[in-house]
Amino acid sequence: MIKIAELRNGVSAKSARASREVPAKYVIKDGDFLFSWSGSLLAKFWTGDEGALNQHLFKVTSESYPMWFVSHWVHHHLENFQAIAASKATTMGHILRGHLKTAITLCPPDDVLEKLGVVMAALVDQSIHNELESRHLARLRDTLLPKLISGELRIADAERFIERQI
Repeated sequence: MIKIAELRNGVSAKSARASREVPAKYVIKDGDFLFSWSGSLLAKFWTGDEGALNQHLFKVTSESYPMWFVSHWVHHHLENFQAIAASKATTMGHILRGHLKTAITLCPPDDVLEKLGVVMAALVDQSIHNELESRHLARLRDTLLPKLISGELRIADAERFIERQI
């Protein structure tokens, strides 16, 4: 279950689990852009494996614009959204759909958007790839290090283990 805590810090042993029977529109995959509309407002491309969307998060999509462009504008307005939420906070501040509708976005002509996309989409894709690779390397470290320190595994054995993982 992807909640605000997971969006901020990633999945942990304390993360709630969700049924695999959730409707497809609530399934989150690596590379989806998520936005929390309550609590501490955050926005980011998800890289924590498949999960189910919690009620305090939006999976941001667009049929008209590429996600690198949409994510830019969400981040552009994020500070204002955070201020709105903070001003409403009694227990947990939030924004309303109306706040999203009034956020103004400047859209370039399609040809300019396409030219920008050549660079911007590649940067976003590389950033997502780097996060996924970092997570993979952390898992590998967490698996091998205790075994190496205890002497249960030798360096040569670890190298063979890594080759099997790749």
